[in-house]
Amino acid sequence: MKGPWLLAVLCALLHAVGSNAASDAAGPDAAGLDAALARGQVEAAAPAALNQSSVSVKVVDFAAADAVHARPIAGEHDVTLSRILLDAGGCANTGLSNLGVNLPNNARWSAANGCSNTAQTSGVGVACTAECDAGYVANGGGFSATCVAASGGAGYEWSTTDTSLACSGCSGTPVAAGHSLPAGAAWGCVGTTTGIGNICTAVCAPGYSLSGGAFVSVCCGGNNWQAPVGPPITCTAIGCSGTPGYSLPANVEWACGSSTAGVDSTCKAQCAAGYRQAGGPWESTCGSPSWKAPIGTPINCTFVVVGGPCPNDPGPSTTGLPDNAAWACTGSSTASGLTCKASCKAGYGSIGAATYAAACQDGFWQEPSGALTCALATAPCPNLPDPAWLPAGGKWDCPGGVNQGGACTASCQAGYTKTGNINAFCFNGQYAQPPATMSCAPPAPAPCTSQPDPAWLPAGGKWDCPGGVSQGGPCTASCQAGYTKTGNLSALCFYGNYSQPTTPMSCTPSGCKNKLGSDLDPSAVWGCTLPATHGDKCTAACNGAAAPPNPPTVVCDFGAWVYSSGSCGDLATKNFYVNMQAPPELIASLKAAIASGKALQLGNMALLQPQNRLILSLLNPAQIAFLQVWIAQSSSSSQRGRRLADQGLSELVVGMRVSLGSGVIAQTVGAALDKVLTSPSATNYILAQGLEVWRSESFSEDLLQQVSLGVSDSTGRPIGDSAGADGCGVSLLPTTTANNSIGVWSTEQAGPMFNISMYTGWDTIYVMYDCMATTAITGQTKLSATIVNSSTTQCSVNPENVTALNSSVVVACKKLDGTPFLEPAAFSVLVTANYTCSGQPSAFFDTTNVALLPAPTLTLRPGKQPAPSCGGKPAVAVFRYHLQGLRTNQDFILTAKVAPSCTVQLTPRPSKSNGIAVVTCSGAFPPGTPVTVGLNLTASAQACHDVKSTSKVDVHVACCMAGSSYAKGAATNSPTCFQHVKPGTTAAQCNKAVNASGYLNQGPGSATLFLAQNARSCSDSIGVGNVTVSCPDGGTAKKLHFVIQSLASRLVVRRYLVLCAAPTSPVRCPSPFWISTRVKPPQGSSTPPGWPEGLNSTTTNGVTTIEFNVAARCACSGAFFGVVESAKYRNLPAAACGR
Repeated sequence: MKGPWLLAVLCALLHAVGSNAASDAAGPDAAGLDAALARGQVEAAAPAALNQSSVSVKVVDFAAADAVHARPIAGEHDVTLSRILLDAGGCANTGLSNLGVNLPNNARWSAANGCSNTAQTSGVGVACTAECDAGYVANGGGFSATCVAASGGAGYEWSTTDTSLACSGCSGTPVAAGHSLPAGAAWGCVGTTTGIGNICTAVCAPGYSLSGGAFVSVCCGGNNWQAPVGPPITCTAIGCSGTPGYSLPANVEWACGSSTAGVDSTCKAQCAAGYRQAGGPWESTCGSPSWKAPIGTPINCTFVVVGGPCPNDPGPSTTGLPDNAAWACTGSSTASGLTCKASCKAGYGSIGAATYAAACQDGFWQEPSGALTCALATAPCPNLPDPAWLPAGGKWDCPGGVNQGGACTASCQAGYTKTGNINAFCFNGQYAQPPATMSCAPPAPAPCTSQPDPAWLPAGGKWDCPGGVSQGGPCTASCQAGYTKTGNLSALCFYGNYSQPTTPMSCTPSGCKNKLGSDLDPSAVWGCTLPATHGDKCTAACNGAAAPPNPPTVVCDFGAWVYSSGSCGDLATKNFYVNMQAPPELIASLKAAIASGKALQLGNMALLQPQNRLILSLLNPAQIAFLQVWIAQSSSSSQRGRRLADQGLSELVVGMRVSLGSGVIAQTVGAALDKVLTSPSATNYILAQGLEVWRSESFSEDLLQQVSLGVSDSTGRPIGDSAGADGCGVSLLPTTTANNSIGVWSTEQAGPMFNISMYTGWDTIYVMYDCMATTAITGQTKLSATIVNSSTTQCSVNPENVTALNSSVVVACKKLDGTPFLEPAAFSVLVTANYTCSGQPSAFFDTTNVALLPAPTLTLRPGKQPAPSCGGKPAVAVFRYHLQGLRTNQDFILTAKVAPSCTVQLTPRPSKSNGIAVVTCSGAFPPGTPVTVGLNLTASAQACHDVKSTSKVDVHVACCMAGSSYAKGAATNSPTCFQHVKPGTTAAQCNKAVNASGYLNQGPGSATLFLAQNARSCSDSIGVGNVTVSCPDGGTAKKLHFVIQSLASRLVVRRYLVLCAAPTSPVRCPSPFWISTRVKPPQGSSTPPGWPEGLNSTTTNGVTTIEFNVAARCACSGAFFGVVESAKYRNLPAAACGR
């Protein structure tokens, strides 16, 4: 029973594991096992019961030559038979990689027991051992795993018994061992560890090309690399050629060009020319030898309009726009090249002088730049910023502070030189400290070129350094004339500026030390006590037998005697003083006028003004007169005099003595005279008349406008209001200029008078003024005008009332009956300006002279007429024109008017104002009836109304026609009418009939040229000339003399015929031969018979006469002749054209 049972068990076991059994060294296959069993090479012990007994199985390697040395294949562990039968397996070799402990580096499972075969299963008890890879050496220890039954009782598992194995070789590359390589080279060792004896060769890194030999290093073990041997290598970067081949959007291109790029270099995409980029960067990197795929932000390109504007809606990018700020672009767009700035929104203010702006370029907003901080706006900064923020020598220039968001600007003190700027901005009532960006360089030592501040002086004081002082020098003060000084005062000069002095000084009014002369009153004799104190009075004695009732009295005033009242003489005389301020050249002219007596005459004219006559109405004007005018005193030494000198002015005090006549009444009008001579009306009148005198002397208006005039005391101190530059005054400056539209031809200023020249024919005379008033005048200035000594005219002024200091006014004068000014004349236009000064009524007058010139005249008459017009043709008439009375350089325009069917051409000859007008009228005019041609001519000359002239001409219309005439003598001597044909020698020419018929006349004698109506008509109703044939050499001579007279015509062709016998039939071509008077005889020694000789032609009074001789072949007395004329006839009888 033993053999069969065991065989069955083994077959079942072997078949269960046969599919996992390996061939070769792993042991016999299933067939081998079957054979072994058959040969009895398998020993078995069967238990009594299968499920309880155990059996020990030993598989002997049947391939062993000696059974004694056989080794177990599946191990010698005892296993229960039930497990063998149920599991039929062991530990799969794939489990060796999941032991929980990794094999050492550079180690592997040994092939012993089939452990390296991962497709095999190792039986229970089989042990697998690790070994080092080829080229590596074990450095002690071991590493093994045994297949054992699983601890849970089900299956099998590997169990490690030793894990201390380590395999040594060379790790890394020779570089780690200190063996370096050239740039671009690298060791080509495979893996992280190299075995002993293995070679590591140097290679070039990616992107480099190799040149040179093999450069190697050998692993000696223990991480010891042999020093490299072999020729060194060189690695050259390969780079990338051309541009990346990756596609790009429209209008985008690579910017790296076509040159080779180095490894790791980049090529960026950019917009093509004329396009602007959005997005990016988008770039590719050279990865040797090709470009890598692009990375970054894609871009797109938009077409650029060069110089195009940027839209303000939307405006620049809001990305990065500061908080509480907004773009403040103006208008709908911003021009290229300009910027749009951001500003703080309402309620917010900017901190610091910051700007945030975006520029527009070619229609695209650029990226904004700058800085701006907007904070909530609150209070202003009322004070100056911190002075510690200023550099030495600096100062703040905002004494009253600034508003929220405003800046206080710094500058340098006087004399210092500034570099840079500082602005402190106000925020929430406080200044933000600015950066220190300004410096003030101290001044170099410099003089003071002017005097110190006059405010530092006491009353009556003056500085005594008119040209300034040098650096460090003092300017000393003193008292003006009329004051006495106490103490001293000086100002020191530093860097061109004075320091304010603190020492005290006072000036008190001076007394009078000098005797009085005759300058206050030429007739006074003074005996004042000297010295006199300021305020003392002194009364004079007067020359003459009787002492005056009110002698002159003076007062000591600041060291000078000043006229107070009284005069030498009776009660009817009074002294006055006038002070004039004017440029020095005008003062010199006034002194000359006083010396010549012109000033005395001017003063008397002032008393005769209408306003003054009303004031002095109680007196006879003949009793009031200026007796004497003299230069009294000049205050040029006073402070006011020096100020005048600074302005280029001088002053002159003029004394005047006025006579009031005699009698009791004269004594009562002293106050009235005071009012007259101290009124603005009188001073203004004197000033205005004096200005006119100066104008006549060609002084410039700029100088005249600097003059002022007023009543003063004897020292020149003004009393009351003055006229002119510093007081009450009205002046009327003529402004009329040449103006064609109002008839003004020219204007001129002739001395004090203004003259206007205008032409007659206008209904209004215009005069223009600038009315100039001083600020002292109150209320309105009322203007009125009139033509002097004219009762037939009236004038108006626009505007009539003037309130402005300088106004333009227009005076218009017309005739009362409304008719124009037609006759040459001379007028004076008087303009009056009434105004109020210091409550007193005043007036000013001005006169403009107007001369009315005769207007030019135009003459038009018929000229030399052309030949009469033909019926059915245009009618032409000639006129001559002449424009007389023009001024030099006066231009004009001629305008001609003719009938609708006519045209006119004007030809200046011999001058522009003398010429010819040719009028041509179209139409079919019948002959015999005159045509009237008219011309209306208008001349428009500068500053003149149009002048016109008319003329007409009756144009004769002649009878004109083209036709022929024939010569016919007495009827008894003429053959029958015949038709002429064109002369010639060929039959073709003979067949061409001439539009004429005629006669042959028996010779010598007279004949009449009659008009032929057609080619076959011989009518003698209309004669156009005559023919006379004579024998100049006698009847027997063979020479005829022709004289043909006919109407002067155009395109005349005359033919004649001479025969020696009368024809028996109508004369036809080719014989005899008709000859034209225009023909020239053939060349030869003598003229052949029949040709014209000595032809002569004259035209007189519309009649043309031709004479010539003809050599005949027979005697003159027996010859026959014929004449035919073809022409365009003019001036035929009207009957000829009527047929």
